[in-house]
Amino acid sequence: MSKLEGETRGWLEALGFTVSDDGLWIEALTHGSTGSARDYQRLEFLGDRVLGLSIAEQLYHRNGGNEGELAQRLNALVSRQTCAAVARDFGASEQVRSGNPARGD
Repeated sequence: MSKLEGETRGWLEALGFTVSDDGLWIEALTHGSTGSARDYQRLEFLGDRVLGLSIAEQLYHRNGGNEGELAQRLNALVSRQTCAAVARDFGASEQVRSGNPARGD
């Protein structure tokens, strides 16, 4: 089983995560373009649902809008662009293992 690199482990711990399963974190940080058997797509599926439900709950309790307004706000908050911007803000893009030549990997 692979181990997390010290820099990645330090980054996760600085964000407040406890790293007890290196393999799970490696899977979560490995893009499908690497050709690895373990990539984040299954975890991405689950995470998308958790994120959507979490944001929907917050909007429901903090926003008095109707269903259409809530749905529009939810879609904006969980969009690919918004999630990518948030990931860049906390340094996730530097930690993802990718086979994309444009990233220099």
